[in-house]
Amino acid sequence: LGLELHALTYDLGGCGACQCSGSSCTLAADGIQGKMLEEVAQAGAYVFDYSIEQVGQPIRRLRTLFSVQTEVGRGKNLVTLTAQCKQARYEELAPTLRAVIESFKYTGGT
Repeated sequence: LGLELHALTYDLGGCGACQCSGSSCTLAADGIQGKMLEEVAQAGAYVFDYSIEQVGQPIRRLRTLFSVQTEVGRGKNLVTLTAQCKQARYEELAPTLRAVIESFKYTGGT
């Protein structure tokens, strides 16, 4: 899976083809359909809101944060945090998904 965001390209392995145009991305691989719904930069991280639909399964709504923890000006760790729910409950749980992602912060040393 390759995911292109703004001027950055992430290669996430061989999970299928990702098609991106502006802020709209779709993913199709082995019975899985995904759609990028929103992407924002937040407190030194990228946050993505997207849906995933797998054959025979309910649609899931996910919100994921990607951040690179640095050490002396270079990347040390890639950090990810994901909150998810079934699409049928998204309206009810959207504030919680947002709160989980917004709660992320580095503590102590970087």
